[in-house]
Amino acid sequence: MLAATDEKGHDGQAVTWSTLFVRSHPFGVVAGVRLPPEKAPVPEAVLARLLDDEQRLARTHEGFRQQEWVGARLAWHAAAKAFGVPAQALLSGDERQPLGPPGVSVSLTHKRDLAIALVGSAEHGALGVDLEGEGRERLRVAERVLRAEELELIRREPASRQWLGVMVRFAVKEAVYKAGLLDSNLLGLGAFGIGSYTMHFAPGQEPPAGAFWSVTVYDSGGKLVANPQNRYSVSSSRPDELVRRPDGSIDIVFSPSDPGDPGANWLKVPR
Repeated sequence: MLAATDEKGHDGQAVTWSTLFVRSHPFGVVAGVRLPPEKAPVPEAVLARLLDDEQRLARTHEGFRQQEWVGARLAWHAAAKAFGVPAQALLSGDERQPLGPPGVSVSLTHKRDLAIALVGSAEHGALGVDLEGEGRERLRVAERVLRAEELELIRREPASRQWLGVMVRFAVKEAVYKAGLLDSNLLGLGAFGIGSYTMHFAPGQEPPAGAFWSVTVYDSGGKLVANPQNRYSVSSSRPDELVRRPDGSIDIVFSPSDPGDPGANWLKVPR
């Protein structure tokens, strides 16, 4: 942990718009900012903590959207300072993805009373972070965001833990999606016409998982992508379908057309 500045009022509660934590991790720095519990315009004193371009854009938003936008930028500045990044306005791209400085990956998330920013090096790819609150249980959502294998694992859990299992898996998928928006290769599949993107796992470096890991492709509407091989995911739960290189490594290729590589696992993506 680099710092913890959990400012508290007389009642012992965290002060609104305060930086709750700034923590370092192997992949970067995470910072969190307390958001107000009710909808109200962001005070001018808080807006003044942003850079000029950020202040201008913040004033174009209203209500909770303005609060979330400002809180995320305050978290960005706290995390960026700890990571050693010079102060810079954090603007957004066409998909509302944060546009960090060259060589820096930034991901933002917010839920209810908390905004979080993750800042790290883009040397090895983009980062993604997602925050999900407890909220009300809506297990029917699971059928829209989870695969059959995941649903089966959820159903095996005690009833009191099923919703938590859904939220954890949903947060992971959201974080991966955000990282994809920041990664020029992944984004390029649809926006810039780049031919393919390869996800490589070196021998013995597969994703750590208690049961199995799985990679699935969905279109922008959340539906599976039709393909001639009727293959919609790559998973360690189906070892007979999982293709490995002679050295034991795994390559998963995302592309609109068959890459013609029998040593890779191809997942078709939309053009």
